[in-house]
Amino acid sequence: MLFLTTLCISETVKAQILPGTYRASWIGNTYGKGGKANSPDGKWIQNYIDCMYVDEDGTCYTASIWDEGGRTHGKYKEGVALGNEKRSINCGTVEGFTIITQRIPNPNQEKTYDEIGIKITGNGKEITDCGNPSAIAMGRNQYAEKLLVADDGPRKQILIYDVSGSKAVIVEKIGVEGGIGANYIAPYTIPASKNAPEYPAGRYKPGEYHPYKFWTLTGVGMDNSGRLFVSTSELGSSIRCFRKDVQNRWMLDWTVQNFIFVDNANPDETMDGMDVYTPQERFAINYNNREQGSEWTIKSITVDANKYPMDPRGIISIKAGHEHGLTSALIRYINGKRFLFMNGMTCQWIYIFRFDDDSDIAAPSAAIMASHRMYDIKPDVFWLPNCPRDGKQYIWRDLNGDGDYQANEYTETEMGYDGGVSAFWVDSEGGIWVSKGAVVQRYIPNGLDDKGNPVYSDTNIQKWEIKNIDRVGRLVWQEDKDRLVLVDIACRNLAGGSIYVVNNWSSGNRTAEKLGALKGPNPSSATAAGDYFFEVGWQSRGEVFITDLNTGEMVGSMVPNDEAGTVEYTGWVDIAYGIDAIQRSTGEYIVFVEEDYMGKVLMYRWNPAGETIESDIKR
Repeated sequence: MLFLTTLCISETVKAQILPGTYRASWIGNTYGKGGKANSPDGKWIQNYIDCMYVDEDGTCYTASIWDEGGRTHGKYKEGVALGNEKRSINCGTVEGFTIITQRIPNPNQEKTYDEIGIKITGNGKEITDCGNPSAIAMGRNQYAEKLLVADDGPRKQILIYDVSGSKAVIVEKIGVEGGIGANYIAPYTIPASKNAPEYPAGRYKPGEYHPYKFWTLTGVGMDNSGRLFVSTSELGSSIRCFRKDVQNRWMLDWTVQNFIFVDNANPDETMDGMDVYTPQERFAINYNNREQGSEWTIKSITVDANKYPMDPRGIISIKAGHEHGLTSALIRYINGKRFLFMNGMTCQWIYIFRFDDDSDIAAPSAAIMASHRMYDIKPDVFWLPNCPRDGKQYIWRDLNGDGDYQANEYTETEMGYDGGVSAFWVDSEGGIWVSKGAVVQRYIPNGLDDKGNPVYSDTNIQKWEIKNIDRVGRLVWQEDKDRLVLVDIACRNLAGGSIYVVNNWSSGNRTAEKLGALKGPNPSSATAAGDYFFEVGWQSRGEVFITDLNTGEMVGSMVPNDEAGTVEYTGWVDIAYGIDAIQRSTGEYIVFVEEDYMGKVLMYRWNPAGETIESDIKR
């Protein structure tokens, strides 16, 4: 994460000459170029959209609680970001109507209250069937004098009221009832539109994205031509513009999207990297697309706050200051069933999510904790609920399958994971690798319980002492290479660390071979794929330094070009697991890097066998 005042730019220098060819791209944001917040040339979609006002000509003005690049008052028109324009906008009041809110205790922590909309009053009317209204606006054109209501309750729909009579009456509902978690049978195809592909008729299972499926509704509006605008936030900030076709059906006209904030991405190796997961999203990647930023489409939002209200990914305060407690995901399979393993920015404990059957919704499933705080914030937020606060480590498992946390679901453990000093890795069988000093431990799942949760316990642990290394701080188990790749410093401050390998692991070798120091000037995160070691750093931002795992020699570095933001408009990589990589069956390396500054994940595509190139870096 890059705090704005730390931005420092100096002269252009030459990158290391990297064998082969590479190109920089990105996922998770409609635009990747970045720039200054107030410049119309700066193309990125902001982190949050907390409120939106739509002008008569369809220009959308937004307000945001936070955008890392400073776009707190974004301006958008016809699917294009036009910079900042600060306006005083109010999503809770329009032409005499006002959302009435109620302050209720937040059950997820001890000292916080939530405000939710409970009804709308005004002009002699009281509207009580509006669910949880989060935004209101007046319609235009054929919807003139109609009241538009964004219901962010369980319905997750736009409600249109006729308010001309003595009583407000719902005359139309837009969106799939139940929102992103609904099972939706689309009756007709939505053609491709600006920034969006075609959405064919047919089934969209729970979690799968469709333009009619909403979540975290924050804004609604209409322009003079009768186009409807809907904004969402948090689980992906977006604006969707809908128009009516000749058959009076709503069609998507354009959209802008940003799904990334303090997140990194993990490719599904069983899908050859064509599916990529972040903590809250699943993306489909088409590597045949060559235009930068064109490879990705949003496949699913894996959070359903209706079904699992205690999923921490849907609770801003629990995610700790907007996302920091859950930043890095690993997609793995146990007995053929998908799981997301996660930890946080500063190496928080291990959280596990299981995918519902025939669904892309991931439910809270298990956690292995070294402490009871997801992040260092005030007031003290202790998580998980009902966990004993006695300083011991516990495994939580969702015994009754409700995604909530009952007191009888905790089991004491002696697992060696300590986020500040321990390594963390999950292998293809769901085995969790951690470290304690030079001792490596692997926690093997004892299958799945009757609710589909992986069962971990102290009775099924393997332990090995690694020779020739004082401490194992980072670990990647390369199963196809029969090789452990290690770093002797842990968490996200890897300066001074060295790279080690343990070859022929399955043959019993437990001696680490030192390859030399990490290559970047300020390393924070590292990983390995194929024959290469990849690292990124703090002030070096989006630059990726590459080491040959056979020789220990640095082979070069990769930097984003102008369209992907350049180094100037990429943020510090200051989350512990801010880089991930895969070597695809084609031989191409795909490297993902957290890029918080302009709200995306960088995606490098490197072919070591291609023509050797040299790149400029802007710092």
